[in-house]
Amino acid sequence: LRRDGGVGPAAGPAEILEALAGVRLEADALRAVLAGCVVSGTPSSATLHGEVARFVFGDGEVYARQVDGRWQIVAGLARPFFVEYLDRSGMWPRRVRISRELPGDRGVDLTLAVSQIETNVTLPPEAFTIDIPPSAQPMTVEQLRLSGPLGEGR
Repeated sequence: LRRDGGVGPAAGPAEILEALAGVRLEADALRAVLAGCVVSGTPSSATLHGEVARFVFGDGEVYARQVDGRWQIVAGLARPFFVEYLDRSGMWPRRVRISRELPGDRGVDLTLAVSQIETNVTLPPEAFTIDIPPSAQPMTVEQLRLSGPLGEGR
């Protein structure tokens, strides 16, 4: 975290995303959401409601509609979050909204922009190497939460 002079906590992606944005999704679930699938796996049932098809999975639901003669996922539930695909470029989502109602006039409403999509690219080993400056101070998940947009005083 360059502007804070800290290095992120040794925590899982779900904990880090929750601290920064209030959305707790494991890495595989986040990948499915950002790829435009909502959830992964095989549906246990499907029904047609007018122009919208509903597919039920063990950990969520997917809603699709025909666009230009092809089925396109438009929304779904990645429990406990509602996912909407606001823009698409071909088969890939460009903007993804993740929301959840919470009691007491609270909730989560996060919109992510997806850009620079490349598929089937071989990444070099250095893409997975992180150079941490010697002056960086380790942070805890709580410190990350407080320094992020959901932290106190922001």
